[in-house]
Amino acid sequence: MLMSRTKLIMISIIAIAIISLFTFVGTQLYVAIQNAKALTIKVNSLQANLANAEADVTRLTDEIEFTELINKNLLKDRKLLSDIRNKSNQESRRLQNELEVANEKVKQIRVSKNENLKSWANTVMPNDAVSLLKYARAAGNYADSDNYQAGIHDATSRHAAILSAPNSF
Repeated sequence: MLMSRTKLIMISIIAIAIISLFTFVGTQLYVAIQNAKALTIKVNSLQANLANAEADVTRLTDEIEFTELINKNLLKDRKLLSDIRNKSNQESRRLQNELEVANEKVKQIRVSKNENLKSWANTVMPNDAVSLLKYARAAGNYADSDNYQAGIHDATSRHAAILSAPNSF
């Protein structure tokens, strides 16, 4: 009986050890499963973040390409505006030179030795005649009109104002 009692104690100790081992392993397995679930959730979250980041990169790349296209077009426009400004400045200088030459010719006519020409040049034009200049056109008024090729330009109210004032040149 002593033997069987010793066997029984041994079997009980072994059974307790096995139960403890299974409990420990079960607990560790449960913790591992919970950690795996947490890590799976974290991986899914990181994958979603990665997908969002990739979408942001794609969107930003598209925006950069669009912005570069706009910048390229703006640079073209700036070049065109610069060319237009340069041509305008050249034309302005050319017209200023023509005006100076015309004013010099008018001054010469006004101080001419020919009294009839001098009197005509210094006579103020009537307002009614000046107002007609607002509607006058050089092209199409004459059968042999050369469409401004001779340098005759449309009369405007600015010209009318100049002609109505004596010595405004």
